[in-house]
Amino acid sequence: MNTITLNQDSRKKVKREMKAAQVKGEMRYYNRLQAFLLLDLRLSLAEVAEFLRHTLRTLYTWLQLFITKGIKGLKPKSPKGRKAKLSKRQKQELKLKIVAGPESNGYPSGRWTAAMIQSLILQHWGKEYATKYISELLNGLGLSHKKMELFSHREDIAAREKLKNETWPELVRKAQKEGAVILYEDEST
Repeated sequence: MNTITLNQDSRKKVKREMKAAQVKGEMRYYNRLQAFLLLDLRLSLAEVAEFLRHTLRTLYTWLQLFITKGIKGLKPKSPKGRKAKLSKRQKQELKLKIVAGPESNGYPSGRWTAAMIQSLILQHWGKEYATKYISELLNGLGLSHKKMELFSHREDIAAREKLKNETWPELVRKAQKEGAVILYEDEST
C-alpha cells in the first residue's frame, strides 16, 4: 500500500483533530495527522516521509496505529518521566519538617535555604537533590518560596552607586598597593 484514501467523515475528523492539536500545542500529534491528509492527497509514503522529515519506518508505524486504533491511536503517549526520589509519605514528612522550621530540625538559622533543605533530605532519606530543583519540589508540596533579592527596596540607590563607582575601586587600589586582602560581610552572608 503506497497511498491511502480517507472517507469524507474521516477526513473531517482528522482536520478537526489537527485544529485541536494546534490550539493545544500538540505538534507531534498534529504532524502525524498531517501525514494522513498528505497521503489522502495521493502522495506516496516515501514522499510524505521526506516532506515531514521522518523515516519510512515511522510512517508505517503511524499507519499501523491508524488502522488498528483509529485517529486517536496517533496521539503520542505522554512520557512517564523519572520516578520520584521521595515517596508520597516521605514528601509529607518533609513538608512537616519544613513547616516546623529550620531551628526545630537542628539548623542554626531561622530561615530555610535551598541548600539546607537539600541537606535535610540527604540526612533523613539519603536522597540527593540539586539545589535548583528544590523550588520545584516546594511547589509540589504546596509551599511557596522566595528567591533572595540582591538589593533591598529600602536601599539608597545613590549611596550604592557611589560605593560601586567611587569607594569600592579606591579600596581595591589601596589594597593592591599595600598587598592587603579585602574581606566583605553583610547581613545575609
